[in-house]
Amino acid sequence: MRWSCAAALAAALLAPCAKASFQCNLAGSPSLVTLGGLAEPVGDIVLSCVGAPGQTARITLGVWLDRPIANPPVPSGSSVAGAALWLESDAPPRLLTSAARLQGGVLLFDTVNAAANPSGGLVLRVTGIRAEAAEAIRARILMIADATFLLANQTVMVGVAVPGLMTTPMAALACCAGPPLPDSMNWQSVLARKPWTGAVRVSEGYASSFQRPDPANPAIGATRVLVRIQGLPPGSRVFVPDGVAGRNAAAPTRSGLFQDPPDPGAYLPGPPRSLLLSRVAQADRDGTGGTAVLGAAPSSLDGVGEATVEDTEAWVVYEVRDANPSAVETAEIPVWIFTPVSRINERVIVRVSAVLAPLSEVSGSAPGAPVPRYQPAESNSDCTLLEDCTADYFPRLSVIPSLTSEFALAAGARPKSAALFVRNLGGHFIEWTASARYLRGEGWLKLHGTGGLLEGSYYYDLDPGKLTPGEYRAEIIFEQRNSPTGSNAKIVIPVRLTVTEGPPPQQPPENPPVPPRPEIWGALTVPLDLGGPFAPGGLIRLQGRFFAPETKVTVNGVEAIVVAAQPDVLLVQVPETVAPGWVEIIASNSTEAGAPYRLPLLSAAPSLVRLANASGEDNSEAAPAAAGTEAILEVTGVALANDPVWVNVHDLWREARREPGSGPGLHRLRVVIPEELQAMKTAIRLCVTAPGIDGICSHPRTIWIAAAP
Repeated sequence: MRWSCAAALAAALLAPCAKASFQCNLAGSPSLVTLGGLAEPVGDIVLSCVGAPGQTARITLGVWLDRPIANPPVPSGSSVAGAALWLESDAPPRLLTSAARLQGGVLLFDTVNAAANPSGGLVLRVTGIRAEAAEAIRARILMIADATFLLANQTVMVGVAVPGLMTTPMAALACCAGPPLPDSMNWQSVLARKPWTGAVRVSEGYASSFQRPDPANPAIGATRVLVRIQGLPPGSRVFVPDGVAGRNAAAPTRSGLFQDPPDPGAYLPGPPRSLLLSRVAQADRDGTGGTAVLGAAPSSLDGVGEATVEDTEAWVVYEVRDANPSAVETAEIPVWIFTPVSRINERVIVRVSAVLAPLSEVSGSAPGAPVPRYQPAESNSDCTLLEDCTADYFPRLSVIPSLTSEFALAAGARPKSAALFVRNLGGHFIEWTASARYLRGEGWLKLHGTGGLLEGSYYYDLDPGKLTPGEYRAEIIFEQRNSPTGSNAKIVIPVRLTVTEGPPPQQPPENPPVPPRPEIWGALTVPLDLGGPFAPGGLIRLQGRFFAPETKVTVNGVEAIVVAAQPDVLLVQVPETVAPGWVEIIASNSTEAGAPYRLPLLSAAPSLVRLANASGEDNSEAAPAAAGTEAILEVTGVALANDPVWVNVHDLWREARREPGSGPGLHRLRVVIPEELQAMKTAIRLCVTAPGIDGICSHPRTIWIAAAP
């Protein structure tokens, strides 16, 4: 037996070339493999030769790759599983051997007998090789034969690595405690609790990236997807579907976050085949171990299981149970989060991500290493693949000024507040940050906060106090964060401040932007933040969003005084001329009016806003009011009340003297504290009569009294 001759085949081929028995061409069918894969199936290698009809050859064939070969070793023996050598020139093609062994990085098929067909063709095909992925995987063959083989080429391409997984994650925003746990482990019971929902959409980077189980080759497993959940409030539990039907299934599984309402979906065995994922019970953190909970043909996908939770993280593993190798497939995996019902109501972002699994760093053919296996890798969004990157269910940042971002203030004037409206023109929720960049001058722009999670008003102050006359410029930079599509918007708002020596001219801005309509969703009393009652002439605190310093408010069409504005709260005086009864309150930004908010007004709704001693100092334990001296009460809700106004101190009644208050919606009452009272902490309240009301009292407040001097 002698080495075959080939043009510069390898240093090992030292024997001089004899007359060729076979003239050969080496070809490869490069397949797409997953970038980061450590045991990927590469394309076939085909050696096509022509010789004399019936010519026989006894061959030992070696295959060398420029990446580590990763076929798993057979538990008993020295061979590896999966690789095979075929005589394809026979009709039908005949398996020569599947007993391949690794030696020095070369995959060897030892001593097989082959013969040319009646046409003189002898074609050998190598299949089933697995290797570590690379941008390009090349193969070379080595031969020992009792016939001479002349090769025109010795190296071929067998693999090209591309991303095998694309994902679009949708984080969950758990704003509050709970909800309570479901009664049963099925979709209906889980969704009835309205849990905080996240999801991750997973797509193949190429057809056949997701590999289903091969019953004929138990050493080769199926592709798995490891879903990670991070940022859980301590004590949370996470529920997930037992099965997920792909987008090409009879009815796809829907999370509810990608436009369509939530649905468990349905799977029917092919043809045609479709994607089916099964939750793997008791899987490890790296995606190994455990058992798929679904069989080959599940009758229902309504079942729900739990993800494994450790501290603030959780994970769940899904295994591909079926897939269509000729289609690029997609699936939505919902994640339902149940936080403790006793936790503090605070917003928490719970992030969801997915990677191919099992995860590993083991290279080459290693005993016990799972096949397939993958290195951890970041994935790109699949929205480019599915052509929905601009869909309305993804958040999209927008920022516009309330009225203008160009201002003129006198040197040394008090700071001026201004507002911008941050909006989400898409779906889900939006994460954003804000920062300032000075272009001319420093320190005159103050931002109220550096970011947020929701839509609303964003306030900033312009302070000309230390500036000399001139023009000052800056930019407020808003940047979207953690967009599911991977494309984060950046919006720059230019701000210009002109500082003048005297009062600046008041000129309306040219072409002001169209602001969003303000939204009112609540009304509270002042100062106790109760749900009512309210009265004409009194103060009311409106809750909502898209409020600005320029926001106007009407009550039954009568303009109200806006005492103070914050991004989500307006302090408003109800006009005295509005009649008691049900009224409509409307907030407006420029010409954009919000929806009416309805509430009832009584003719009087007394509320004690501030309590001071005769000296004007706030009453407190450290500064009590002496018995027999005067107390000063700032009250609201008594504009239409009859005289006299009565004040009750420790169940003793005294008539109060009413005066104008210190601001809109306020009245001042002066009352003498009964001199017979001893030093104590007690309660004080006021009561009035009004048209249609025989008597109504304020909620009691605490008063500290010292003994009479």
